[in-house]
Amino acid sequence: MILSKLVSLLMIPVIALSVSECSIGGGNSNFSADTANYDDVPIVTIKYSPEFDSGEAKVRWGDRLFDHDPKKFNLELAKTSAALCAAANDRDGRIGHGDYIATALKTLGLEDIWLYSYPKYYGKKAVRKTNLDIDVGTAFALGHKKIKDKSGKTFELIVVVCRGTEGKMEAFINDFLGANLFTKTDWLGIKTYYGFYFFAEEIRKGMVEYVNTLGGKMESTAKFLICGHSLGGAAAQLIATSLQDGKKIAFCYTFGALNAAQEPKPNYGIWNIYNYYDTFGPNGDAIFKPAAALTTYENKYGHVLVFPREYNYIFKGSSGYKTHVMPGYYRALADGYIDKYGKSTLCDKNGLYNIKGKWKSQNIVKGSMPDRTLEFFDKGKCKMDGEDCSYSIKRKNDAVFELTLTSPSKITAHYTASIVDRSHFILNVYGDDKSGQKLMNRIG
Repeated sequence: MILSKLVSLLMIPVIALSVSECSIGGGNSNFSADTANYDDVPIVTIKYSPEFDSGEAKVRWGDRLFDHDPKKFNLELAKTSAALCAAANDRDGRIGHGDYIATALKTLGLEDIWLYSYPKYYGKKAVRKTNLDIDVGTAFALGHKKIKDKSGKTFELIVVVCRGTEGKMEAFINDFLGANLFTKTDWLGIKTYYGFYFFAEEIRKGMVEYVNTLGGKMESTAKFLICGHSLGGAAAQLIATSLQDGKKIAFCYTFGALNAAQEPKPNYGIWNIYNYYDTFGPNGDAIFKPAAALTTYENKYGHVLVFPREYNYIFKGSSGYKTHVMPGYYRALADGYIDKYGKSTLCDKNGLYNIKGKWKSQNIVKGSMPDRTLEFFDKGKCKMDGEDCSYSIKRKNDAVFELTLTSPSKITAHYTASIVDRSHFILNVYGDDKSGQKLMNRIG
């Protein structure tokens, strides 16, 4: 049966188309989570480019993942979405080949896989190949399969994976021009950036074509999974808002997404996972930053869940924007940096960075200072190189805290420290002078 209701929704006119103390991250904290146990849902392996890590994601996939309300955060669905977005980014010198994402969608049992703007894919004829510009811009993938809810009702699940920027022309047109010069564009009455509107409009047209072509073999009612990274995350937000505004059941997860809105819009079941250190965010180290990411990571549709993990000290090699790439986002979820409630796990019960344990310092500037061993205990007690001392810790901002050490003779030293991950932080001994920075490594 043709999905008439879906088609009528998508055939829209073009011009219309916080957390607690350690709630690391801005955004909004008024949300709920689906905390059901999913241990009975099968685990599948999704492969992506092994440029930064093993290139393998172990994620859960089954009908039960789509039984809950999309307005509730689901950690397992977030992990699977992150793995798909990692597979969508080719990254290994063959931009536009699409092998990883095509294989990933097949692994999940999806049918009729269409790839847009992956012109170098040479798979079966069932895969659509289009090249929307000379630089494989605005790439996305579509697939579908039948699923059943807990009552036994059958739905058509339509999956849309929106790839992040990979080509130079795409970066110039969509990220730079589209998010700096052309900002007054309406998507269903929503003010957004031209580059994101353009990408979302291409996805909308692709979805209409997909349903018009294949609707005869689909169920009359559908559920959607929309996910995207970076530029694709901004487009995914717009597509999901149009579906949710149309009362469709649409699950949406984005990673390192640029801001599709120009102010926070939390009233959507859209889950934006964001690294505090993301290269293109306000705390990142990129020289060029789109207007859509320059001042805040909060101007998104839906909820913003932020974690700090400084991949420049974790991922090896020199290629890529390490704090922005998808393997880092998948690894953060797989390694438990966000829990099933959507909260950061880097804090203790008092909402402060969990510093308790034994740490060994390492000079960032070689030979600048002698290495030290620090051990932190309960009730503000600690040891430095085996000698007793006391400490206090105070949150300064989303990824920086103040550490005060006091010797038995009451000599006090104040430091600022930047979180790298749960096993590393950077101690700034001389304020902002990098010669005095020490990387603290947890050793016990």
